[in-house]
Order: sequence, then structure tokens, then C-alpha cells
Amino acid sequence: MGKFDLHGAKYINQEGNRVPSVTTIISQHLGWNKQALLGWTKRMMLGGQDSDKVLDEASQINKALTLTLRIIVIIKKKLR
Repeated sequence: MGKFDLHGAKYINQEGNRVPSVTTIISQHLGWNKQALLGWTKRMMLGGQDSDKVLDEASQINKALTLTLRIIVIIKKKLR
């Protein structure tokens, strides 16, 4: 199977398990939905933002958030 299938992107963790995308986690656990995220993106673009710059900045934020969450998980496991 390829990276994408009928249901969107597949993400595999280091253990080889399929994990949900950030959009899926946000929509299921924070109450945000994909349409709200798409609406935000459209407003950014209509406001004259450079789409490549916005995506790059979002990517950097995502990387920092992912690293922070991984650290939190490691600390919580060590405290158990």
C-alpha cells in the first residue's frame, strides 16, 4: 500500500504502528473540525499571506509541538 489511500494520509510510528494525523487528533479531542481549519487557511490566503511561508511556519510549529508532546510522554512514563 502507498502513503495515501481512500481515507487520507497514513502515518507510521517508530514501532511500525499506524497513528492518526494531527487533524484527526484535533478534531476528535479538541472539538475542532477540518472545515474550521480549511476556513482559517482560506482567510490567511485571502489576507495576502504567502502560502509557502504560512505552510513553512506551520510546519515548524508542528515539529516543535510534536517534540514537546514526545518529551511530555517520556517524562510521564518515567514518573509512573
